[in-house]
Amino acid sequence: PCHPPAAADGAAAAVGVDESAASQIQEIATSRLERAELSFADFESWDLNVADLDAATHHQLCQVILLMEYETLSDQWDERCDNFLKAAAKEYRRTAGPSDAKPALYHNWVHAVDVTLTLSHFLALSGAAHFLSAQE
Repeated sequence: PCHPPAAADGAAAAVGVDESAASQIQEIATSRLERAELSFADFESWDLNVADLDAATHHQLCQVILLMEYETLSDQWDERCDNFLKAAAKEYRRTAGPSDAKPALYHNWVHAVDVTLTLSHFLALSGAAHFLSAQE
């Protein structure tokens, strides 16, 4: 993620998140990952194979990425993210091909989640939050 979890080294505060909000974001993200039976170590690991995970876990991973990227805490924001992710997953299935065709083997929702997670890792490793605006 662009904005790392509330780390003891103060990394979250360095990108403009107050410690209280960073702590809440960390707790919510940890809770969502635990619901998916994942840890932060799993989430941050290059070895996490998204293709091996179920649809509910894909949803939780994307929610955590959005939460940590946008650092917004509200029920309305949570509901919007949830609706966005459900619609995106549904649209990927709908556009994968004719309803009687086999699902797309590559450009599908699993691939989209994998790319999102990978990009999140790249942005975090490069320190992109220090160089890019929220819109970029």
